[in-house]
Amino acid sequence: MVKGKIIFSSYHEGEIKIIGTIVSLKNQEDRTTVEIKGKEKVIMTIYEPFDYEVGDQIEVEGTLKLPSTNRTFGLFNYRNYLLSKKIYYQLVPTDIRLVNKNHSLLYDWKGKINDYFDTKEHADYLKYLLLGDSSDIKEDVLDSYQHNGISHLFSVSGMHITFMATTILAILNRFWKDKKRNYAIVSIILLFYSFVTGFSPSILRALLLFYLLTLRKIVHLKIDTIYLLMFVISCLLFYNPYYVYHLGFLYSFTISFVLIYGNRYLKEQKGYFRKLWLISLLAFLTGIPISLTYNFELTFLTPIYNLFFVPYVTYLLFPLSFFVLLFAPLGKIYHVLISILETLSQRLSSYSLFTISFMKPSFVFLGILIASLIWIIIGIYHYRKRRMLLLPVLLAILYMMPYFRNYVVVTVLDVGQGDAILMELPYNRGNILIDTGGNLMNLEDYDYNISKNTLIPYLKSRGIQKLDFLLFTHGDFDHMGEAFYLVNHFPIEKVIFNPDGYNELEQELIKILDEKRIEYCQNIKELNLKGHKIYFLNHKLYDNENDNSNVLYFDYNGVKMLFMGDAGIEVEEDILKKYDLTDIDILKVGHHGSKTSSSEEFISSIHPKYSIISVGKNNWYGHPHDKVLENLSNSMIYRTDLNGSMMFKIKHKKLEMKTCIP
Repeated sequence: MVKGKIIFSSYHEGEIKIIGTIVSLKNQEDRTTVEIKGKEKVIMTIYEPFDYEVGDQIEVEGTLKLPSTNRTFGLFNYRNYLLSKKIYYQLVPTDIRLVNKNHSLLYDWKGKINDYFDTKEHADYLKYLLLGDSSDIKEDVLDSYQHNGISHLFSVSGMHITFMATTILAILNRFWKDKKRNYAIVSIILLFYSFVTGFSPSILRALLLFYLLTLRKIVHLKIDTIYLLMFVISCLLFYNPYYVYHLGFLYSFTISFVLIYGNRYLKEQKGYFRKLWLISLLAFLTGIPISLTYNFELTFLTPIYNLFFVPYVTYLLFPLSFFVLLFAPLGKIYHVLISILETLSQRLSSYSLFTISFMKPSFVFLGILIASLIWIIIGIYHYRKRRMLLLPVLLAILYMMPYFRNYVVVTVLDVGQGDAILMELPYNRGNILIDTGGNLMNLEDYDYNISKNTLIPYLKSRGIQKLDFLLFTHGDFDHMGEAFYLVNHFPIEKVIFNPDGYNELEQELIKILDEKRIEYCQNIKELNLKGHKIYFLNHKLYDNENDNSNVLYFDYNGVKMLFMGDAGIEVEEDILKKYDLTDIDILKVGHHGSKTSSSEEFISSIHPKYSIISVGKNNWYGHPHDKVLENLSNSMIYRTDLNGSMMFKIKHKKLEMKTCIP
């Protein structure tokens, strides 16, 4: 980027008027996501009725802004995701006008095809299997497919191209003997199909490779397929270098490369299921670095699951989808097959024994892992399968890495207008999550599940298998609202509440804790964690939930931390009378920087070095208050709305700090 302008973009940040064609629409309950193509593609989100269609030309006035990067270390990066789609900017519209209704035959047919799919009884799976559109599939079902490692079966890719090309060529060859003409017709049909499905990297890979293989066959070129694939990769990366951020691109090309490289070895295998097992195993091994880098877990039964799911989807459900489009009575059979697929996938995903989380590998470890996997896969192709013994050794080292860490890590997570702080003790002696967040009012994506998309992935990326303690400062929704999903989807040993009686929200959570037999308590004075103690400073009962917050103090090798929850000025006064708190290194500022907390007297007494404000972007409370910022001015102030998540490392007596957003 140069002065706010992306090198490959024709636009730059700021006020703009764009005339472009709508190339994609995604309707959801409360909003519509629209991609329009002017000089280049931009994306915008509309939170009101949107009456335009794909192919319409519209004029939009608004503001272009850079998409957000990941606000939590190592997690999903929305900017990179859009870059992989060749979208450099988000457009925040202020006015939209129609210029021309759709006059494009291509867009007209694309719209008619989508409308035709929507008229079918099983439109959700027809669009998922044939168009790669998963928007109508239930979220828990999609999660089970990803967990079991079979979501690749539903991606529009080589399977679709191969099936359609083979089927159409077989039909055409019965009527015309001119193979060149038949290949030309198929090529045009496949190109249109790729247009309808949005030209994803995986479909482009399959399409370009089909064209090259067809050309090789027609002109009798003697070029190895592996070189054709490398040429395709080079072309696509030249077109869009940011494809390296696209998971479909990474999985598609790496697995295709490995399988094409070993094609001769695979052909030698006798028996369908033996060959399928080897393909599944090789695909699993090839995908390990990608899965560890982006999903932080491996399901080791995936190659076995594929022995059923691959033929079930590839040879039964997928071909039947085409027939269901034409013959509605087949819908009953289709419904039964889908029910079997969903039920089995969800049942299998509930067994987590063979799914293991690993901390996100460093670049050095990732390089060693990739080199080792190349050595292992080449060994498989040359009948040296003992090389496989190296893999469990490497994975065991990665799994054990948290046990080798000899320092404390404290991460203040960006959860919008709420609190969530993760504390990791040395040698994996204890992992404590203080609050979970829960207020979604100021997140750009109102469907965003903080536990699912931030808390649990981040815990996994740190190599955390369970939380020893889930600790709530108090029972407000913005501090514990995400606990319900978290408790149901991540192992927790014990829950600690604040001193006052259980409010309605806490009582609802306690019902789940009782069902899952998770121990809980309240009003404790200290937490002993194998030689390290967290002290609870606030035991006096006040007349409101905020002031009854747990106030936590932790001293590690002389580095002092104070977490204030939402405690107010009265609590601060009482704490100063009771405890000698001076030269605090890390202060989690009370009540998100509200003027009801962080009095001048309190701040001057504790004299914090770092003042951390967990606050939502553009929140309607106006947090943090100017007076609070003035009181904290002698410290280094960091805010989650500006800096994203923050990480503190305490090595011996040295404190290191970094932010997700500089």
